[in-house]
Amino acid sequence: VYQVFTVSCIVANAVVIGMETDHPNLWYWVPIEQFFIVVFTLELSLRILMQGPRGFFCYPESSHTVKNHIQGFSSSSRRRKPDSKGADVIWNIFDFGLVMSGLLSNV
Repeated sequence: VYQVFTVSCIVANAVVIGMETDHPNLWYWVPIEQFFIVVFTLELSLRILMQGPRGFFCYPESSHTVKNHIQGFSSSSRRRKPDSKGADVIWNIFDFGLVMSGLLSNV
């Protein structure tokens, strides 16, 4: 349910952005944008709270560098399974940047 709601908000926000491009001067775009930024801020805050700041922003101990994560090799040059937690950290940082830019544009 949580993921369905989040994805639905992302899709709805994309639709609103598209509609706003065609009709930029309508009065109700500001409250709609503020609604989405509140939803996305709450969603991000819940994820940080559940994972903790270190779990949300930091790579796990097994992959110390971004280079190791991207290349998918261990220090012994043997192929290893990709670390999904490392990929999550990249998306977490990206999401954090998007939400922060939305918040800062409303200040």
